[in-house]
Amino acid sequence: MRLAAILGWLALVPVAAAQASGAPVAAELPAGVAARAIDVTISSAELDGLVLDRHGASEIGRQALNHLLRAKLLDRLAAESKLNVGPEAVQKKWNELEAELRRAGQASSLPEYLRANRVTEARFREFLRLGIVQETLARAALGVPANRPVNGAQQEMWLDQIVKQRGTQFLLPPYEGGIAARCGDREVRGPEFLEHLKQQVADEDLREDCFQALLARRARLRMPDLSDEAFARAIEQEGERRRGATERDPGLQGAKFEQVLASQGLTLESLRRDPAIAVAALSELWGERQFGEEGLKRTYAEE
Repeated sequence: MRLAAILGWLALVPVAAAQASGAPVAAELPAGVAARAIDVTISSAELDGLVLDRHGASEIGRQALNHLLRAKLLDRLAAESKLNVGPEAVQKKWNELEAELRRAGQASSLPEYLRANRVTEARFREFLRLGIVQETLARAALGVPANRPVNGAQQEMWLDQIVKQRGTQFLLPPYEGGIAARCGDREVRGPEFLEHLKQQVADEDLREDCFQALLARRARLRMPDLSDEAFARAIEQEGERRRGATERDPGLQGAKFEQVLASQGLTLESLRRDPAIAVAALSELWGERQFGEEGLKRTYAEE
């Protein structure tokens, strides 16, 4: 039952997108509010939880977490090697990159390019410093002379070996002890991963997260008499419908529902919390209330 006639009453247009996305907004949002549409709002904390659920274990999320963890490890390796990369070396690399950007016509300045990509100058300079650390240590470890370049593949191969030696553990939210990942004695905490993740997720995906959350909230408000127990049952039924459709799909060659979810960076728990599931479940309930069996037959026939 996915009919425009049933979903029409849910229609809304976001008045303001998530603050994290940096997208233009129609009106300034109060502190702690991530998005607003008509008469409903989504808090920043709610959006944070949704971003972790939807993107934390996705390919983008795994890359972001791995990037942060390797940065922490490089900092440790620099300290162990007593390697100090000063601001002069970082500025030299900055100037080189800015010149490349101008030659490529991508931006008139590096700060302009960073603003367009929602990256702060301080953060970028820190990653530049760590890039110099990685190149310097990889060169020394691999015995590459100073007059020969160390390409990115060589640097990553060297760092991969260090990561393997020290052992790595990636956790799933909610993070035990607030830790998202470990490598040796280096840790990435949940809040810093979340902030880094929100910078990696595309603006349109963050807006879609907000839209779905707002839609689910308005759908629930349309049925104020719906008990929490009935809502939970509707969520479970929607999950079972999706399980059946997934496991009957011949293209998935008999894969279990949980396996398909895992390939998308999801779990059963994160799926139950997803507002898209709530919207689908509530639209089923609304359709049954509004149309009944005979009304549904007529609507299907008209569609």
